[in-house]
Amino acid sequence: FTSTSGEDQCTVCEPGRVAVTTGSANCSLCRSGTFLKAVDEGEDEPSRHDDLSDCNKCPRGEISVGNERVECGACDPGSEPAADGASCTACDPGRSSETGESCVECVTGRFVAHNGSSACERCVEPRTTLTAGSISCDACLTSFYLASSMKGEVDEKYVDECKADVDGYEPACCTCHALAKCKQGSTIETIVINKNTWRNGFRSPQVLLCDNEHACRVPAFGGRNGTNSSGFCRKGYESALCRYVTDIGRSPNPAALLELHRLPHLPYPTQPPARAARATTATQYRRSV
Repeated sequence: FTSTSGEDQCTVCEPGRVAVTTGSANCSLCRSGTFLKAVDEGEDEPSRHDDLSDCNKCPRGEISVGNERVECGACDPGSEPAADGASCTACDPGRSSETGESCVECVTGRFVAHNGSSACERCVEPRTTLTAGSISCDACLTSFYLASSMKGEVDEKYVDECKADVDGYEPACCTCHALAKCKQGSTIETIVINKNTWRNGFRSPQVLLCDNEHACRVPAFGGRNGTNSSGFCRKGYESALCRYVTDIGRSPNPAALLELHRLPHLPYPTQPPARAARATTATQYRRSV
């Protein structure tokens, strides 16, 4: 290029710049994400600076350093090159970059809750994650379940122990009830109670043995009648511990009513108020036995 009119000799562009047209009066900077390094004095050739294609693309994971486009370099840890190759962008939550080359998802069992992390944090047992790229330890290991509260105050009345999330992001992890099974990732709603047991809905941490092995059942979470105590009873039974016997079909069930009469008394009502008429029928039957 020549910067002065009338000059009979052109000057080779500086490193990081090229003259893109014949007769240029100045040099253009290499595009973002590319560079054109300097060479020893006397060894530079005009042909190295006469087209933008002479600018070399930065290696993967690097950006153009500074304003002169003479070299490339990595971003700081916790970030990665932006799409234009001219700047760095911070890693999103759930991702980290140790070298500054690229952000990668946290593996299962690790998490990052904030932007710009150079490393993922390990979950403190019994906590874990179910998927890669997690922003919190949102699950519990096998033999534990995710409680319905941050500290598990209610759950601790019925299980051995509840451990709060040390980071304060998620509900507590509680030990599985002795009458239930908890696989990894279980929640208060999805714990599987043992056969011949009962609980008062999917959000109840209390699990009790049934007096009548034919009365209780284990419903599928979210299934029909699965949101209250009746969902844990077989057809013909309802209320606490499935002790209240209903009519099966249109005919009364004398054998079932006699069975109810022999069960020990509960310290709380065993039938809904709406069933008062049926309770009267049951009382009359017991008097006749």
